[in-house]
Amino acid sequence: MRLYMVVMLQLIIWSGYTFVEWLSKYDQFSIKVIILLIFVYFAMVLGNRLLHSNMRTVLATFISISVYLFFYIFMFYIDDLIR
Repeated sequence: MRLYMVVMLQLIIWSGYTFVEWLSKYDQFSIKVIILLIFVYFAMVLGNRLLHSNMRTVLATFISISVYLFFYIFMFYIDDLIR
């Protein structure tokens, strides 16, 4: 149950990343990569704090990033279809 909770909290972190990325749409690519690394670090710290296991933290982060990317790509695909 903790793994599920960590994945949900990390999805909230990825939503925050999407918002920050939207705010910095005119920034350089290198700055966006740094912001992504900061959010990955936050997600890993949160997962490690709650799960107390490095392997389960990596698993939870991989699951949450995969779900996030699926919806992110899906929404761009729908946006292109609508326009």
